[in-house]
Amino acid sequence: MRYKFIFRLIFLTAVALKTANADTTYVFPGNVSGTWTTEGSPYIIVMGDAIIPLLDTLFIESGVKIMSGTFIRLIVNGSLQAIGAEEDSITFTNSIYGPGWRHIEFHQNNSSSLMEYCIIENGNSLEPTGYGSGGGAWNIGANVTFKHCMFRDNYAISGGAVCLSGFSITTFDSCGFYSNQVEYAGGAINSWGMGTIVIRNCEFLSNYSYNYGAVMYAYGDSITIENSSFRYNSSQYSLGIIIAYGYEILVRNCSLYANWNNQGIYTSCNTIRILNNIFDNINGDEAIYISGTVDSIDINHNCFNGYEPIIHTYNQTPPGFEQLTTVNVNGDSCDIYGNLFRPPLYVDPQNGNLNLQLSSPCIDAGNPDLPFDPDNTIADMGRYFFDQTLYPIENLTIILQDENAHLNWPSNPLSTQYCVYKSSVPYFELSTAQHFFTADTFFVDSDALSEGTGFYRVTVIRNDE
Repeated sequence: MRYKFIFRLIFLTAVALKTANADTTYVFPGNVSGTWTTEGSPYIIVMGDAIIPLLDTLFIESGVKIMSGTFIRLIVNGSLQAIGAEEDSITFTNSIYGPGWRHIEFHQNNSSSLMEYCIIENGNSLEPTGYGSGGGAWNIGANVTFKHCMFRDNYAISGGAVCLSGFSITTFDSCGFYSNQVEYAGGAINSWGMGTIVIRNCEFLSNYSYNYGAVMYAYGDSITIENSSFRYNSSQYSLGIIIAYGYEILVRNCSLYANWNNQGIYTSCNTIRILNNIFDNINGDEAIYISGTVDSIDINHNCFNGYEPIIHTYNQTPPGFEQLTTVNVNGDSCDIYGNLFRPPLYVDPQNGNLNLQLSSPCIDAGNPDLPFDPDNTIADMGRYFFDQTLYPIENLTIILQDENAHLNWPSNPLSTQYCVYKSSVPYFELSTAQHFFTADTFFVDSDALSEGTGFYRVTVIRNDE
């Protein structure tokens, strides 16, 4: 068999060796840059670390597979641009021999890196030397964005999937973390620097920590977690699915379901904002555990179910919290902060469907001061909003009989669910009007005449869940 050699004139010479009769490229220890193409895939890193030098960039095309030997790293001193496609991801995995590769290691520099539609799997940072940080990736002070990436079956001492340190800026957008494990802390993510962490539209499923933080154990200057779900994550000891220390934490529109042996959120951040979330757990301690004295606590418009007690603080529980002294826009009993304490009524949570049923009390029960949902209604609680996209009904008839208003309308093939809106003024805004859901093509408004003039509008709800 003939071989094609690729040389770079650096301290180490041969960086890649490609067989002429097979689509395989072997990458040897030393510097790498340029473009890794689908024609050269798979790229197998052997014998030592591959390094992207400072000021250089490595581009990786969609569909490329990178395989690394035992405890071997891809070190990024410059920039990594690994941009796959939804139907053609880039895969970072281990070679067929050994317990697993180490991770992708990003170092502080003036460049940023982007990984999009990548699969990072089977990383192992449990090598005898080193810090054992980040089974799939370790960001040491760099600016890195992960979009539509999947981290699965990675293993480490700290940060089963990813470890963050230094003044790093790390964004996870629409990523999935599945079955990552850690021996110390942070089943999916561990951070011990004072950086910025942003998590949006992510899913955390079946991650495990032997000690603390089934999903996250983080010291961070700013931690934002939004529109994400957490299911079946667990740890040997309690102390939080999410453990956060630092300056501020925002958790908004997240769904936590059936996580085991943990508080929902354990934090001592100076500023704590927990808004529009659903805490639904059958094996948990407190939903929120605030350790120490903090500067600001804002816990509003959440749904709590299955936690006892709901909250623990050091004499800083917001006054009136958990006291059902008022009702929300749906007429459901809540505390003065709009928090509910009842089942959220998911569609099929045991099989991963955390969408809300039509009868869920979490619909339109979020903070009305936050941006509306995409269907232009008040924000729902939890990760997934109930789509109330409106299709107006024509030929609505109203018959007044015995002080009641009888509404009838023809069926609509788009849906079997309807919403009846009522207001005392014409041309009203639907988002602020009294409303009722029904599966029928008629509705009776009792005692309508005694309430004075009423105006009605009926719309179709198109919901595919």
